[in-house]
Amino acid sequence: MPELPEVETVARRLNEVAAGAVLERIVINDKKIALPGRKVLNGAALRRVYRAGKTVALEFDAGGSMPLLQIHLRMTGRLFWIEKGADIVHTFDGYVNAVKGVGRKHCRARFYFDTGSLLFVDPRRFGTIKIAADESDLDIPGADPSTAAFTLAVFRELLADSSQNIKLWLLRQDKITGLGNIYASEILFDAGVHPERPVNSLTSDEIKRLHRAIKKILRSAIKHCGTTFSDFQSSEGSLGEYQNYLKVYGRAGCGCSDCGAEITRLVQGQRSTFYCPDCQV
Repeated sequence: MPELPEVETVARRLNEVAAGAVLERIVINDKKIALPGRKVLNGAALRRVYRAGKTVALEFDAGGSMPLLQIHLRMTGRLFWIEKGADIVHTFDGYVNAVKGVGRKHCRARFYFDTGSLLFVDPRRFGTIKIAADESDLDIPGADPSTAAFTLAVFRELLADSSQNIKLWLLRQDKITGLGNIYASEILFDAGVHPERPVNSLTSDEIKRLHRAIKKILRSAIKHCGTTFSDFQSSEGSLGEYQNYLKVYGRAGCGCSDCGAEITRLVQGQRSTFYCPDCQV
């Protein structure tokens, strides 16, 4: 599932190519997607595309109102932009052939703009699209750790009174949006904190190190356009590169880059966690 860095990459790339375009019509190919009131977007200009939590938000100027399309990619969703005048069959088939398990039939919705088309492709059909009246109507359950508002004081408050182990806590979307399994392992390694530590056992200094690591790892992951292990691609099909910079995730049996000890794997909440038994205490 694309996490915060991957969704940030998609939103930034899409904003570069589509901002300013005028939406002409929407075609829905999947009965699971219901967009009541979508006609309000016809003829509206796309002001900007940005990340809202773990979703892609398209903000429109609809003549006095600023409605948004909020798209949650979930497991296998992708947004694919095709410039107007391009051979859509050739272009999309090239995209399809590059991504295992995706076919033209998986295009669940198409948004026709005056400068191109935005395709929402989702083989497993878990992704969602909704229309929000304004930013206050967007679904964002937890704090955004990449913003200035996510201060050390806010982090401490979110952690308060929890006895859950820190790895599983970092994956809680009701607390922090978009870290995901890969980034949680990398954050804990960078902070030198063992993934099985109960939250209420963390010292003030360890909480400070974790907060700093969250910011650091997310900045680096966004810089390198996210992590690609299976099916994440940006809107024009390019891949993330952060997997080349991982220190512990997926490296069980390898030597720790800091101390040389063997990286260990354990299972927490049915997900793999990777850590260094010597560096993380």
